Amino acid sequence: MTHKERMMAAIKGETPDVIPYAPRLDLWFTAHSAADTLPVKYKNSSVDEICRAEGWGLYKVTADYKYIQDSAEDIALVSLGLFALPMAGYRFNFSSEIKMEVKQEGDTVMVKFHTPVGMVSSVLEYTEQLKKEGITYPWVKERLIKEFDDWKIVAYLFENMKLIPDWDGYLQWVEEIGHDGLGASPASDASSPMHHIQKTFFAPTDFYIYYKERAKELEAFAASVANYYDQLLDVVAESPAEVITWGGNYDDTITYPPYFEKEILPWLKKAANALRQKGKLLLTHCDGENYGLMELIKNSGVDAAESVCPHPMTKLRLHEYYERWADNITIIGGIPAELVIRENTSDTDFEAYMDYMFKAVAPGRRFFAGISDAVPVFADFDRLRQINELIEAKGKLPLEEGSFRPVFDEYIIKREVEDREKKITEVSVEYTAIRQDIFTGNSINIKTHIEELLQRDIAAEDILQEGMVSAMEIIGERFSSGDVFIPEMLMAAKTMEAGVSILKDKLMKSAGKGTRTGGKIVLGTVFGDLHDIGKNLVGIMLRGVGFDVVDLGINVSIQEFIKQAKTHNPKIMALSALLTTTMPQMQKLIEALHEAGLRSSIKVMIGGAPVTPKFADQIGADGCAANAGDAVSLAKKLVTGI
Repeated sequence: MTHKERMMAAIKGETPDVIPYAPRLDLWFTAHSAADTLPVKYKNSSVDEICRAEGWGLYKVTADYKYIQDSAEDIALVSLGLFALPMAGYRFNFSSEIKMEVKQEGDTVMVKFHTPVGMVSSVLEYTEQLKKEGITYPWVKERLIKEFDDWKIVAYLFENMKLIPDWDGYLQWVEEIGHDGLGASPASDASSPMHHIQKTFFAPTDFYIYYKERAKELEAFAASVANYYDQLLDVVAESPAEVITWGGNYDDTITYPPYFEKEILPWLKKAANALRQKGKLLLTHCDGENYGLMELIKNSGVDAAESVCPHPMTKLRLHEYYERWADNITIIGGIPAELVIRENTSDTDFEAYMDYMFKAVAPGRRFFAGISDAVPVFADFDRLRQINELIEAKGKLPLEEGSFRPVFDEYIIKREVEDREKKITEVSVEYTAIRQDIFTGNSINIKTHIEELLQRDIAAEDILQEGMVSAMEIIGERFSSGDVFIPEMLMAAKTMEAGVSILKDKLMKSAGKGTRTGGKIVLGTVFGDLHDIGKNLVGIMLRGVGFDVVDLGINVSIQEFIKQAKTHNPKIMALSALLTTTMPQMQKLIEALHEAGLRSSIKVMIGGAPVTPKFADQIGADGCAANAGDAVSLAKKLVTGI
């Protein structure tokens, strides 16, 4: 069978002759091309030429954003969450009432959209440094929506947009791929109108507040964006493409289960039904933490979950995915990215995982091996070759079924029974109302309740600690256990801030008189990484339980971290990274703290989707947190030593 035949068989639920294998090399290739560090043999080769020379399948089932890098107009469209990829099979056309003004200065693109209802503007960048970090798409430096009501202008753009089918680019692309891979048409980056709004137009934490407090307006916005999605589905349903990729980037924290069920699941089902009627297959990009979304994705109607990333980079192990999904969903991926980084995974552990993989997916139907989410910049090229050799030797189907032996602890961990006991803080009845205000996110009532306690001469410090901080600690635990979600946590934090504003003057007067604080923490996302939602949530929770947090933002250089450490003398430095390509920055920063003579006085905690306890140990960090709730527990432990 050819690579394409194997891939198609796997996605259809048939049994190919051998497990398909195609490593996604675009990020790795972009970084090494920019740094001029490609293997000598492949100095002048393309990604496809490298894969063909190695005998690997071409990974063409997710969008390759490199095609938009040379067009200022195409880069400008990214501000709308629109990607003008030639293989997508359509192009965008705005009505005559809309004027798109684009200006480029070096690596920066500035765009203005002039409409009869107003103007919105955005600034985007795609620099050499981003390329060296393996990032293949522009960074939106300045969003279109600066004030909430700007959504009405953006809505007008979507209401007056027309998609024009244009399959020449797709057909040429498929012809170039031939039988060496499967060309899935990348229909959309988001999965639904509301998901599109979430990913594109608001700062992550702001979106959840608006979703809670301004639901009707967001629903109206989503109805306008639906004009694009309805047209998109019509276009791809009539396309010559055999396989369509629709949306992705799910995570049971960010696209938490109730949100996923309401805003994403209906559109996945709608797309799956429409495409199935036309004889097409549907893929969706499942690269995040899927633990709380397993049944929802299983019932979505999609044919394949692409970029599935199992334990140790997420909670679920590969055999758990296979047991729960393989009846009706093909798993694409399954090999964690850190497995191909020799510094992170020893030869023994690598071989153990590969041995486990063949047993975990037996008999091998509905499995398509790849590196999840993508081959990282620091991958050992020989590891990619070893995977191919092992699949050729052991991956002939059907695989022998039977129980698999346990693998080393880093990869197979007996999951603790999820009966986490809620922490109950014993407090006087007088604080019950304030705690309930935090739990329900009532930022109005908490002010009244605090004033009542102050009139009874109850100390501001006691109100803060016993009434508010203790409630936020429980919110953190409920968030960690999946009993509350991001909007509830943010509303609790907003209520906490409202309460602190009432107590602020009294707390300042008591400063230095025994006021209890958690200490100072310097927080930031490491250099080369533009993700901030996880960092923001950690900052909110740490402030909520009494820490003084200095948030340095995203893309923070080592020099800036060191400068701020000297300025603020923090007890803890908290580092975030969402990309495997930027994880090494954490180790470099720890080394820089040693060189600056600061390491002995500063604890370092790290977090982010690809970060594991094993990695934390390897780089000499003091701890690793999986989420904002765990970050609070870890920070308190590092400060108290308990």
